[in-house]
Amino acid sequence: MTISTNQGGFGSSLSDLFSGLKQFVFGTPGKIESPSTLDPQQQAFLKNLLGQVDPSTFAIQNQPTFQAGQSYLQSLLGGDISQFQAPYMRQFQEQTADLAERFAGLGGLSSSGFQQALGGAAGRLQENLASLRGGLQQQALGQALGYAQAPGQMQFGLAGLGLRPSIENVYKPEDPGLLKSVLALLIKSKMGG
Repeated sequence: MTISTNQGGFGSSLSDLFSGLKQFVFGTPGKIESPSTLDPQQQAFLKNLLGQVDPSTFAIQNQPTFQAGQSYLQSLLGGDISQFQAPYMRQFQEQTADLAERFAGLGGLSSSGFQQALGGAAGRLQENLASLRGGLQQQALGQALGYAQAPGQMQFGLAGLGLRPSIENVYKPEDPGLLKSVLALLIKSKMGG
């Protein structure tokens, strides 16, 4: 026989007894409970697994390719399209050379017609570059948002690990208790009889 050294042992047992008696007589209200769907062995395994994971392994923002991609997108969003404008500049140079040859043969490099043709080519170049910049920035914005969310997605993905939800909400209906049940029977018998 063991003797409890817990000072509150008898008091807590008495309290539990009165609490149970109260619930038996007066009942308990309905409530929503959230018990775990994992058994104790699964809970221990999951806790052990997550305890072994080094979060820095999933720190995508520290990876060189992520940083290079982020830097590239930031330059595009800032308007730097220098690496994409070379074909447009080559086309403009070819157009201006063709214009110069055509007007030089007529002796009119200083004519207003040459100036207008050159201005038109420069205007088209500006339009093409502005369109290119807008399109690249629009694409870069969507990608940049994805890059900004990537670190958090890695962490959320790790938390899932393909497991089903570990908590399930369950409604526990009201327990009317002895007193309410007896009163309901008495009222029913008086009204029906």
